[in-house]
Amino acid sequence: SLEMYGRFRRQVGKVLEHSWQEVPQVEIIDLRSLPYGTIVSPVLFTRMTRALNEGEQVILLLNRKGFSGSLMCRDCGLAPMCFSCGVPLKLYQRPSRLVCSYCGGIRETPETCPTCQGRVFRFPGTGTQRLEEEVIRLFPSVSVARLDRENVKTPESASAMLRQFRHGAIDVLIGTEFLVHQADPP
Repeated sequence: SLEMYGRFRRQVGKVLEHSWQEVPQVEIIDLRSLPYGTIVSPVLFTRMTRALNEGEQVILLLNRKGFSGSLMCRDCGLAPMCFSCGVPLKLYQRPSRLVCSYCGGIRETPETCPTCQGRVFRFPGTGTQRLEEEVIRLFPSVSVARLDRENVKTPESASAMLRQFRHGAIDVLIGTEFLVHQADPP
């Protein structure tokens, strides 16, 4: 109803007025225009560098956990699929495994392609594990933590990580929507 919409706009406006001095600007960067494999755009790298050099902290949100969206044979293009759901399996590292996003089924990461015996795989898509590795590579002297359901299993461990971030023990915090849904997100 129009009444509900009006009430919602007033309430959201009040919350925004009180929670932010200035509304953050959002800039969309099309990674397709950058070299293949770019995870952190030059714009993001520059802004992260500036923030970290000024003693500030950085939060990176990514809507995909794991290392990559799938594992794909470079030679024949095969992507391992879930036997039950028929969807490509996500690649996770530490420990390396393939996981179905729907049923949670787990398979070992193959050494060779079962179709063509190829040994070279591509990792299309980026997850929080891959982003974490890239941030550590780009900023080796800063502390980086990842808050997603794969890395943080209990509400207590999530709260502990958020406390560390608030106290400045973590410089860069990488998370999924799980970070935003915490009781008191940063």
